Amino acid sequence: METNPNIRWSTSQFEDAAVERSYGEESWASIRLITAFTLIGFSVAWAASVSLDHLYLKGTGFYVPVAGLRAMTGITGVAIGLWLLISRPAYGTRLSSALVYLWVVMSTMTAIAAAWSYPILETTADGRTDLLLSTCYWMSIQILGLGTALSAWRPGVVLMAVTYAASYIIQAFYWAPQLEHTLEGQIIVIVAASLFAVILAYLFARRARQRFYMTQLYEQAKVTAERAQEFTTFLLAATGHDIRQPIFALNLNASMLKDVIQDRDWEKAAALAERQSQALAGVAGLISSVLELSQLDTDRRHVMPETLTASRVMEAILAPIGPLAMQRGLEVRHVSSGLKAEADRGVVEHILANLLFNAISHSGADTILVGAKRSGDMVDLMVMDNGKGLSDRPRTLTAADIQPGQTRQARRGLGVEIMFRLAEQAGLDLVLGSEPGRGVAACLRCPRVS
Repeated sequence: METNPNIRWSTSQFEDAAVERSYGEESWASIRLITAFTLIGFSVAWAASVSLDHLYLKGTGFYVPVAGLRAMTGITGVAIGLWLLISRPAYGTRLSSALVYLWVVMSTMTAIAAAWSYPILETTADGRTDLLLSTCYWMSIQILGLGTALSAWRPGVVLMAVTYAASYIIQAFYWAPQLEHTLEGQIIVIVAASLFAVILAYLFARRARQRFYMTQLYEQAKVTAERAQEFTTFLLAATGHDIRQPIFALNLNASMLKDVIQDRDWEKAAALAERQSQALAGVAGLISSVLELSQLDTDRRHVMPETLTASRVMEAILAPIGPLAMQRGLEVRHVSSGLKAEADRGVVEHILANLLFNAISHSGADTILVGAKRSGDMVDLMVMDNGKGLSDRPRTLTAADIQPGQTRQARRGLGVEIMFRLAEQAGLDLVLGSEPGRGVAACLRCPRVS
């Protein structure tokens, strides 16, 4: 996630539609609550003001339309507010938006009707002037309150602000010849209040998105840090296990070397010495790989893809681990392949070495097959055995199935969680397929290089 929230100035919404939707879903509960109470509060005020119409407009032609509008706006607003509170419609429900904007239109119509009806009934310039003065102030207060409370519904706030200001300006000029004094100051007040209401709605909406965005960044950073700590802990726990593999092979070769030297079989001794050299190179490479992999979750080491030849990768991991399979009487078949893949060498070798060692140590197999095959634009690096399988039923394990905190049964084999975590870090897919009594087929899928 970028550090710049990229909020449009025109709409105060995120440019990224996915982020905007995420914000809406996260904020909808509070928006719905604020909107509901705002509609109920203002609607109760509209309904209560019917008493003013009954007192001053009764017996005139304005009584029924103005009082009717006030009552309808009051009842409708309370009903919509209660519906929002009780039914709790989901984010993005068109009905909720339609009902809120319906009330905004009704409230605006009610305000305009009330503002125009009372001055018409006045017969004195002083009385008409007082009414227009009071209209300016209650309209200003109302639009400022709605601009703040309904900032999530900016089009509605803009509609109300423009309509209130335009209506009052028209009134001021219409009644100017019949007023005690002109209303330039009141026009400035209502225009300023309307403009300020729109600005408040915009700033509140923008600020809410900025807070949301910063919270998301914080949560993302927190999760990343936790995952890094968790990864490092698991990697350190597996390091001893991984290093023991080639060291055991070294001890085995050393023991065999003593025997062949005593038998003066120099040809076999030379072969064992070469094998020792390969195993030592494997240990050095493994230590270097582990040290680099431990920094995958930090800024100090990024995944570094390079072009790998499948056969050479397999030969590199077989050199230090092969003697262990021989000592246990297992046959390891390597199917040579010239396929090339694009991946981080350290990650690939670490995963495949773990897969091979698990097959040797835990599968109960007598034959292990390693190789590669082409799968569309990908190369599948395979480690397969004919052992007992992972469980007593067919099963496929992917990264989604291997999560921290699962039971040991769900993470059969040492280092399995590390392997999935490494594959995820390197952008590779690791899949373990198991058939009871028919073994495990492990597949590390990498992008193919032509």
